[in-house]
This record gives sequence, structure tokens and C-alpha cells, in this order.
Amino acid sequence: MNFLLDLYLHLRIRTRIILLCICYSFCIVFAVVAGRSFSLALSVVSTIVFLVLGAFFSGLLFWSVNDALQRIIAILKTMIDGDLSQPIAAKRNNEISTIIRSIDALQSTMRDIIRQIKQNSEQVAQTSHQLQQNAERISAGTDDAAAQTNAVAVASEQMAATSGDIARNCMSAADNSKRASQTAGLGADVVRQTTQGMERIASRVQGAATTVEELGARSDQIDQIIGTIQDIADQTNLLALNAAIEAARAGDQGRGFAVVADEVRALAERTTSATREIGEMIKAIQGGTRGAIAAIEEGVAEVGKGAEFSARSGQALEEILAQVGEVNGQIGQITAAAQQQTATTDEITRSIQKITDVVQQTARGVNETAAAATTLALQSEELERLVGQFRL
Repeated sequence: MNFLLDLYLHLRIRTRIILLCICYSFCIVFAVVAGRSFSLALSVVSTIVFLVLGAFFSGLLFWSVNDALQRIIAILKTMIDGDLSQPIAAKRNNEISTIIRSIDALQSTMRDIIRQIKQNSEQVAQTSHQLQQNAERISAGTDDAAAQTNAVAVASEQMAATSGDIARNCMSAADNSKRASQTAGLGADVVRQTTQGMERIASRVQGAATTVEELGARSDQIDQIIGTIQDIADQTNLLALNAAIEAARAGDQGRGFAVVADEVRALAERTTSATREIGEMIKAIQGGTRGAIAAIEEGVAEVGKGAEFSARSGQALEEILAQVGEVNGQIGQITAAAQQQTATTDEITRSIQKITDVVQQTARGVNETAAAATTLALQSEELERLVGQFRL
């Protein structure tokens, strides 16, 4: 009996329906034939028998189909609940079993897809977290780079301001040097005039006569004044050397040279004062030499010495003028270099400002990337949560 039931359940549903229709058809045909050929009782009994068989097959058909449908509903409810781990096996070879096998294939496909989605979502989550961390590190790096470029920009601006100050100080030093050169030139002119005056005194002394005592006293005074001129010449030479050293160093924007220039002017004033005293002494000599005819040669010799010393002073002043000219040239070169350095520093400042703008734009892009990575991480976590509802 179990064998026949199992055999019946293996039949396809349409085959069962055909068998049921054949059974009912035989019932009707047999009832008609029995009603004509046999007695009424036999006809009724046979009809009841076939009706019972038809009802049996109908109930069996309903039971088998309903049982299969209930199983399918249970499987689908399990899948709806997210449980894809339950195995689905088709026990027979009919339409219901085909549907069950299709559902099993669908569940297997869904399980593979969801498993792949889960793996991909985990990879996306890891990648998004890593991208977020990298973006944060890059953002921190760009912030540091922006701060450093800002510091460099400020330093370059300060350097440009310092270069401008150097250029202005060099120009001021050049002006001071020019004024010192002019002052030294005036001193040289005064010395030349003094020399010429002494030559005229020498020519006039030849026509004068004075006493030997007065001429000797006046000559001693002339020697003292000439000694002063010699000291001034020596100090002027030292100051010229200091001016050359200060110009070579060109340190502290030429301030040292300005000090030297002031000293040169002071010495020039002393030279003027000394030569004025020489003139006064020479006038006195002129008054005294009228009575010193016998000492004319000695007076002429002393005047010649004074002229020689004056010539040396003039030569020293000429050397100072030449050295001041060299200093002016060097200060001009320093000024040009400082101006060029200022222009270069300005260009560097503009370039650094452009770099700062690019770094800031990069920082904004990195921040946007970090925000997108955060959003992606949240979405991947939500996807993992949704996929986690399925049991594989």
C-alpha cells in the first residue's frame, strides 16, 4: 500500500488529474451501462464504488498538493525571515518538486549573492575606513604644509622688507659718501690754495727783510702748524684705510662708513683751520721779514718745507677722493644687489602665495574626500547590517 501511495505521489499533478478524470468517466459510463444491462442495485453499488474511488483520488490529490504547497509556503516564510541556511530537498519528481528545486536554486543563488555582497560590503567598509584614515593623515599633512608655507611667506615678506631697508641704507650711505667726497675735494682745493699762497709768500719773502729772531720765532710757529697738518694727513690716511675696510665689509647697511665720512669732514675742518692759521702766520712773517734781509734764504727754505707738506696733504686728500670713489662704486653695487634681492624675494613671495593657495585647495579636496569616505563607511555599515539579517 505504501508502495502504491509513494508511486502515486511521484506522479505529476496533471497525470493525477487525468487519472481522476478517467475514474469519474468510468464511473459515469459504468453507471449508464449497468443501468441498461444490469439491475438497479448493481448499478447503484457500482456508481457508489466509483464515486468513492473518485472521492479518494480527489482527496489524495488535494492532500498531496496542499502538503506540497504548505511546504513551499514554509520555505518561503523562512527565506522572508532571512534564513537561507535551511536545506531544501525535493523528495519526488513532479511539478511541486520542480518548484521546490527552483526555490532551492533561487535560495542558493541568493545565498551566494548575499555572501558576495557581504564580502564586498566588508571590503568596502575596510577600504572606506582606510581611505578615511589616509584622508585624515593627508589633511593633517596639508594643514602642516599650509602652516609652513604661511610661515615661509611671512619670512619672505620680512626678507623683502629687510632687503628694501638695505637698499635704502645703501643709497643713504652713497649720498653720505658723495657728500664726504665733495668735502674732501673742498679740502684739497683749500690745500692747493694754501700751497699757492705759500709760493707767493716765498716770492715776496725774497723782497723782504727782518730780524733773525723774529724770523726764527715765526719759523718755529710755522713748523708747529705744519706738524699739525702732518698729523691731520696721517689721521686722514688712517681714516681712509678704515673707510676702505668698512666699505669692504659693508656691514650694518654702511653705518660705519657714515662715521668715517663724519670724521673726514671733521679733519677737513681742522685742515681749514690750520691753513687759516698758516695764512695768519705767513702775514706775520711778511711783516717780520721786511727787516730780515739777511735771513731771506732760511725763510725761503722754511716756506718751501711748508709748501711740500701742503702738497703732501693735497696728495693724501686726492688719495682719499679716489678711495671714496671706489667706496661709492662698491656701495652702488651693493645697492643694485639689494634691489635685485628685493625683486627676487617679492617673486618668491608670490610663488609661495600660489603654493599656499594650491595647498589650501588640496586641503579642501582632502576634507571633501574624508567626508565622502565617512559617508561611504556609514553606508557600508548599513549594508552590512542589512546583509547581517540573512542567515547563510
